[in-house]
Amino acid sequence: MNINIDEKGTAVLIEVKEERLDAHNSSELKTQMLSLFDEG
Repeated sequence: MNINIDEKGTAVLIEVKEERLDAHNSSELKTQMLSLFDEG
């Protein structure tokens, strides 16, 4: 999955560069988001 994460101060911009997001590829996005939440 092609994910771009850009931190801008207190905000985090997550850009998913995929044709579509579905059950087949959403687990990687979930893993990335959980990692960001753990970082705080």
